[in-house]
Amino acid sequence: VTNKISYGTKAAYQQHGIWFARNGYVCLVIDTLESGEILGEHHGTYRQNMWWWNSRGYTPAGVECWNGMRALDYLSTRPEVDTNRFGVTGRSGGGAYSWFVTAMDERIKAAAPVAGITDLENHVVDGAVEGHCDCMFFVNTYRWDYPQLAALAAPRPLLICNTDDDGIFPLDGVVRLRDKVRGVYDLLGAGDKCGLVITPGGHKDTQELQVPVMRWFNKHLKGEETLIENAAVKLFSPEQLKVFATLPGDAVNARIHETFVAPAPTAMPMTKESWGRARSNWLSALDEKVLGGWPKTSPNPKIVGGAGGSSGGTASGNIDLATDSVTRIRITWAASTRLKPERLILRVWNPAETNAHPHGPYGSAVVGDFAPRGMIAGDQKKQTQLRRRFMLLGTTVDSMRVWDIVNVIQAMRMSETNQMMFGMSGGVGKLPIRLEAEGDMAVNALYASLFAPVDELVLTNLPKSHMDGGPDYLNVLRILDIPQAVAMASERCKVELRGANEADWQYPLQTAKALGWEKNLRVVK
Repeated sequence: VTNKISYGTKAAYQQHGIWFARNGYVCLVIDTLESGEILGEHHGTYRQNMWWWNSRGYTPAGVECWNGMRALDYLSTRPEVDTNRFGVTGRSGGGAYSWFVTAMDERIKAAAPVAGITDLENHVVDGAVEGHCDCMFFVNTYRWDYPQLAALAAPRPLLICNTDDDGIFPLDGVVRLRDKVRGVYDLLGAGDKCGLVITPGGHKDTQELQVPVMRWFNKHLKGEETLIENAAVKLFSPEQLKVFATLPGDAVNARIHETFVAPAPTAMPMTKESWGRARSNWLSALDEKVLGGWPKTSPNPKIVGGAGGSSGGTASGNIDLATDSVTRIRITWAASTRLKPERLILRVWNPAETNAHPHGPYGSAVVGDFAPRGMIAGDQKKQTQLRRRFMLLGTTVDSMRVWDIVNVIQAMRMSETNQMMFGMSGGVGKLPIRLEAEGDMAVNALYASLFAPVDELVLTNLPKSHMDGGPDYLNVLRILDIPQAVAMASERCKVELRGANEADWQYPLQTAKALGWEKNLRVVK
């Protein structure tokens, strides 16, 4: 960028294209989405609070990979191009897109990504993710580590290039990745086609990295192993490489994240058969592509502590629950000792509500309050980077909160829970459960009810869509949105939406009316 005018990635990396052209190659240098003449967005979750990217299943890495594949389509139309000898290289973000295009398109016959990949240990444990915008990562639906992506190049010639002091692609992770990928190449009898080049320095484009790439392509695309006699040098000013005199008015670059991944269709199934198919498909897809980051075992809550007592006609206490190997949830409960309990009210609080606790009068209800998992305290920037780590691991914070709520509901049916609730003769195991939540936690409670049965849902100020800034779950908008989840829940139990307008909830209202459970769904302003 010069004088607030973007000349594109091609201006910064022109020397590569020039060298290839001077040495008998046709070279196309692609402007990236965020650094092209027409500017787009690479930092949706990093700094723009666009967490709905996760829900939409969107990443700018997908656009960059798509552009690379379409570039191959264009090059295939050129008479001077040999379509049997395509190669791809790039540095940093360009290195990442080189990996993606190689994995996705078999037309690539040789690849030399530079400083564009490392493993999840570096990103998540060591914090390398904090140095990267969203364009470096695929939406990790199937919980892959990056050696699995890299291995998709095999057995085509692959040269992995990095420096020894790159803070955002640390050497130890690059070497771990290369060793695993080399194992795949060895199994295929192509070990000599998986190379590794490490040069001194930090995260920088250097001649020491450029020359091995040039030799790699000469060897594997031209069948030559000649010495590199001329350096890659820039010959043009950025202004000379500018394409557009005036930027096109119909460009979609700046808002491609709104359309690149289509949301799920929302047609209403109006027969029991079509509804049954839709419900089955939704639940299966939620399990596989949205909540697949849940622990592989079925919910199996374990009580790890608790205390209680009674005074002045009130019994109260707490139960500490383990919902997985590291997460602990405290349920604080209270009830009258003078009345026989007739129902259990579970209230889900935002983890930030640290002072939430049951309050009387309780009548004939047992009241239990809890907050699902939160995150380590820190400033907003730190919280953002923690949330981004979850996606790299194939989940989100809020999808794990749904898991916590499911576990709490199931814990209420356990005999051990009943024994710990002082004053509860007969326990709460058979009591009807009403689940209450507000705002973002109402969304989490809604989805939890699809996997752990409750008798009633009371949801206050429920967001109308995952696009409205509520909880993010990977890929959920590719399957359904909140109104469809409400329709499924209202088939199973009574649902009351408080602080809501009927106009916003026509999908579940009309579905319930058409299929015969309209009495289960109530919308209250």
